[in-house]
Amino acid sequence: MNHKDKAYENLINGAKKDLEEQNFGISEEQQQKIMKQGKTRAKLTIVVTILAILLLILPILTLFSFSYYAIGGRANELIEVADKTIYLTEPNVSVKEREVETTIDIFSMDVHLNLEKKIGKEMIRFGDTSIPFLFNKADQPASQYNVDSPPKKIPYFNDELVHPKASLTYNENEEWDKLKGLPEGTVAEAYLSFDKEYSIEELEQLFEGKNMELRWYAVYTGNEHIQQADNGVYVSPIGFPAQIDPDSWSPFNGEESNEKNFLDSLKFLQKHEDVATMVARSKELDLTKRLKYVEQNGIKVYGAVVTGPTKEVLKLQEESFVRGMKRGEVRLWNWHS
Repeated sequence: MNHKDKAYENLINGAKKDLEEQNFGISEEQQQKIMKQGKTRAKLTIVVTILAILLLILPILTLFSFSYYAIGGRANELIEVADKTIYLTEPNVSVKEREVETTIDIFSMDVHLNLEKKIGKEMIRFGDTSIPFLFNKADQPASQYNVDSPPKKIPYFNDELVHPKASLTYNENEEWDKLKGLPEGTVAEAYLSFDKEYSIEELEQLFEGKNMELRWYAVYTGNEHIQQADNGVYVSPIGFPAQIDPDSWSPFNGEESNEKNFLDSLKFLQKHEDVATMVARSKELDLTKRLKYVEQNGIKVYGAVVTGPTKEVLKLQEESFVRGMKRGEVRLWNWHS
């Protein structure tokens, strides 16, 4: 190797050594920082991309959900199931039409219902319930009540409307004493259990001339004497309003007799029994068997809810057809003829 070549080789080796030592002027710490920043930018890019995709998908999913509940009237049908379930399973409770609210989200809908009771001559706010739906499947309602003695969330026995073949689960005299202890200027709600089953016509005759209002009939459907379905699960009383509901949206608005609307409502709920069972506080309705019994045997009533001046309700203690009475809600005097 001549002198010229050796000098060239030394120049190259020196340059390589300088590059290795200087590392382009970037320290190892700086290199780690650059790599970290690169990873962060990559992650941020992925997140932004995912968010962009979601922002495109969410409106599509929301539009799909609105379409799902709108097409074929699914939302209205589910609201109707909830409405009729309450009228048939909650004594003296009605749904306030103008305050029904629905909220539709992705694949889901929430139905909010305001509940009322008539105590004396006035409708009072009983509470409200929100029923969540995933597609057309109902979940457990969330309910709040504006009364002193709210109903049990899930009842396991009935001590308000008792069939004549079943034992009363309360002290009858104590319940009458509760009414006697109320001031004269009050109106009361009372749950009556009868000595036998009566037809609607017979009950109307028994209450004719009495200064009170029949509000709800408890109908015998074949198993109220044991309060159980064939599977041993508790079944609640089922019935219908005794009066025509002035609300045009109500299933008992007077277009047909309340008896016919009761049967029609049972048939409708039978087709949606899974939703109705979830809406009802009792988690067994046994509608197929109960509907069949009523169709074959007619409507017979074993209990009823009444409201009126407390002193007038107290007079029922002397009636032989009243086997038991359970006091309900009480309000200050509002009984105007």
